[in-house]
Amino acid sequence: MPSSQLVHLLGLSNTGYETGDVLKPLLIILAWTVVLTVVSVILYQRRLKDE
Repeated sequence: MPSSQLVHLLGLSNTGYETGDVLKPLLIILAWTVVLTVVSVILYQRRLKDE
């Protein structure tokens, strides 16, 4: 879930982390955003056809 990824990002200290430690959770959040946007557009288009 995206919220668990944000918790992971907040848990990183200011020092001692690599780019991959930050990049992976951000990519997961981006993937969730893309998937949910596509689903929203599809559902909206179906709703327009029903009316």
